[in-house]
Amino acid sequence: MAEKFLYLTTIGHKTGHPHTIEIWYVDYEDCYVLCAEHREKSDWVKNIQKDANITFSVAERDSTVQPQHGIADIISDESHIQALTMLFDAKYKWSAGLFIRICPKT
Repeated sequence: MAEKFLYLTTIGHKTGHPHTIEIWYVDYEDCYVLCAEHREKSDWVKNIQKDANITFSVAERDSTVQPQHGIADIISDESHIQALTMLFDAKYKWSAGLFIRICPKT
């Protein structure tokens, strides 16, 4: 089974243009969580801080999946951070960053 990635599209905080990244994720409480290695310095995090409305899809590399609309926010609750650190460490052997939750719009 091929590895799946989350494809996140944000709107550039300076340019106003769509920007898409491929990133690792974990499933968490009916949402997805990403980990920004460079924390608030990451452009995609800056984009989310300016406009939390995003589109995303979860798929294998080079596959075509219809993106869905969602909302993003920074996770600051310490109990969630501890749980997410364990999930990222178990899946990727890495968790040193800022956790961002991506939830589908309902």
